[in-house]
Amino acid sequence: MDALGLVEAVIALAVYPGGLFLALTAAAVRRGAGLRGGARGIPAAGLAALVAAGFAASLAPLPASPATVLPPVAGAEPNLVVASILLAGAVALAARGGWDARRLFAAGVAVVSLAALAAAATTLALPSIDAAPGNTLVAARAATATALLVAAPFFCRTFGAGPAAVRAALTATAAILAFSLVTPAQLTGGAAALASLAVFAATLLYGLVLRVFGRLIRAEHRGVLTLAAVAGAVAVAAVAAAGR
Repeated sequence: MDALGLVEAVIALAVYPGGLFLALTAAAVRRGAGLRGGARGIPAAGLAALVAAGFAASLAPLPASPATVLPPVAGAEPNLVVASILLAGAVALAARGGWDARRLFAAGVAVVSLAALAAAATTLALPSIDAAPGNTLVAARAATATALLVAAPFFCRTFGAGPAAVRAALTATAAILAFSLVTPAQLTGGAAALASLAVFAATLLYGLVLRVFGRLIRAEHRGVLTLAAVAGAVAVAAVAAAGR
């Protein structure tokens, strides 16, 4: 990576879509969902989870994000597998409560949906997945984003134990990655700025929706998990249709 690529990578991690942008969206999720707790501070594992979440969010192919142009000369594009591993690592470090069957099911729905989308786009590069043409792929991206948004509060333990700031950051990272799938990455200038604000607003609205359904999520209600599974199934069906 050249000097310009290094600068862009730093911006992606420290400012947008990681770093500052993630901090703002996490605050929006925390306020919108009404998350509480963590007054005693964040332990080392929680801080490590925040760093991993920041790296994951920095790979989201949002408009005007360095992730959409990295690397400018040579190397590998931001990768779906890398982003998924970073988010999974952050969740493993910070989200408490053990991995019961329903939490594993929610994580499985997200993994299967993302894997099917990557298979349909025949690439693991996030910018390429985001830009892949075709109505069926548009539907697949929308369904995958929906599955990820519905499953996230379960595998991130949004309403679980641990510092609220960390739980909000994990959930916000999943939301940023989800919304990036349905936001045109090729936008520039004012349109890119408006799209970024729209993602922030959508994340705040997502937090409010989580608050409304908080009781069902805390109870790990089968109906909500079924909704995630249905969205995942739609994504897989759209991928199958695209392959015909």
